[in-house]
Amino acid sequence: MNVPVSLQQIRIGCILKAPLHDLNDKLLLAAGTELTDRLKQLLLERNVSHVLVSPADLAHLLGESGAASHAAKLMRPIRKESLPGFDQGDDERLFWTKSLSALACYSGPPLQERQAPTKAEKFDVVKAKRLTERFSAATSLVDILSRKVISGTGVAGDQLAGIATAFLDDLITDQDDLLVNAAANASAQQISQRSIKLALLAMCVATELKFSELAVSDVGVCGIVHDWGLYRLRERLLRLDAPFTEDDWYDYKRHPLHTRDMLERVAQIPPGVRLAAYQVHELADGSGYPHGVMGSRIHPFAQILGVCDAYMCFTEQRRGRPPIVPHDAMGCILYNAALGKFAKNVTMALLEVLSLYPLGSQVVLDDGRTARVIRRSRQNPGKPIVEVFSAESDDGAPTTEVIDLSTALSSITGLLPQIRTREMRLPKELMAEIAWDGP
Repeated sequence: MNVPVSLQQIRIGCILKAPLHDLNDKLLLAAGTELTDRLKQLLLERNVSHVLVSPADLAHLLGESGAASHAAKLMRPIRKESLPGFDQGDDERLFWTKSLSALACYSGPPLQERQAPTKAEKFDVVKAKRLTERFSAATSLVDILSRKVISGTGVAGDQLAGIATAFLDDLITDQDDLLVNAAANASAQQISQRSIKLALLAMCVATELKFSELAVSDVGVCGIVHDWGLYRLRERLLRLDAPFTEDDWYDYKRHPLHTRDMLERVAQIPPGVRLAAYQVHELADGSGYPHGVMGSRIHPFAQILGVCDAYMCFTEQRRGRPPIVPHDAMGCILYNAALGKFAKNVTMALLEVLSLYPLGSQVVLDDGRTARVIRRSRQNPGKPIVEVFSAESDDGAPTTEVIDLSTALSSITGLLPQIRTREMRLPKELMAEIAWDGP
């Protein structure tokens, strides 16, 4: 299997005996190409810092001493440094020697092919009750498993996988119902509840990206465990209403590394899941944490979870600010994707899953009626399916009507921030300043 090498290590003037690929296995240079100083500079300008090299080509490209040094580095045990900014070599070794070779197991038909089409109908009350019970049971199991890991007791990875796969049938039959139910039952202050909510949203995004069933399930496992490191922090750092000092922020940024260490007590968890779980807070432009890795060096699962986590943070109370209305939160995600912080394909998949007026949004229609977004529209992300609150019936109960705005003459003209949660609007001029994580 090809191994990752820093482009800077490869000697100028070498003629490639085997093709050179980037870390996404995309062909960069064909066999027989001479690596000139100009070619090397062009690759660096394209943000290609590391390449995949055939093991048989290592000595030729790096020299005997360079190849020996690189081989020794790949064989070193993983270090346990817990401070942001340490050398990334060992983490890359973990990913590219185990995780990359394991990606073949994710081949298969996209789970999306089995999804039922969206229907303009209300949610089933009986099904909603069953989903609530399943969410509660999953939360209880995650609490039990996390406590075992914290106490030093090992757990089996298939137990975590079982939590994620238990929701697959609901994701296939009624994705919108699943997400609305999770939002209604998850508290941002409860780590296990929030993690399951994030896992379900990320699984929906992975499905939109045409991942296989196994890959979608493993994305869910990443979401469930990615914040386990928070349990090792001081309690005050977990309070969403507590302001952060710079020292607090420094300590907080270590929690993904605590997660990595805790996952060593989980048997039979795929190495890619182990890596992605502590890369969730990395950003594509390198401004994330704990290591500041960027672009293709961030695991695809982590790229999905990172965007979903940011959206959820925007719509939650965070250290001195109230929740942001979902529509503006989605706008902020799109804004940051344009700045290069999020992968654009993942961002667009999130938009397809939630729509421009995300599930649960309170909106005003052009005829003055108020409505709640209950389903997305595959035809137009800006025209979701809504439940309109009409006048009271003869018995005094409010009547409702479901309208698919993608096919109706009505349209959304305004937003209604939820008074109960004190949602706030986010002006466009503040999108560059608002933080979803940190002090």
